[in-house]
Amino acid sequence: MLEKAKEVTRNGPYTNLEYARFADDLVVLVSGHPRQEKLLGQVYKRLMEELAKLEVEVNAEKTGVVDLTKDESFSFLR
Repeated sequence: MLEKAKEVTRNGPYTNLEYARFADDLVVLVSGHPRQEKLLGQVYKRLMEELAKLEVEVNAEKTGVVDLTKDESFSFLR
């Protein structure tokens, strides 16, 4: 699903969505360009739907949305 979203949202040589995963950890990066503002909500909603279908429980304490354009940060693989 994320690979398809990455290709569908591609803008020429630029990607508006990228992701990295390791074991059961996942980070999804969405372009901070104002034109992509809706993409963040769409990707989050779709990802939660797909994980629910697979009966994957999401750890709410480790799950969040971080805005890197506002100097926020996150830890991956904690």
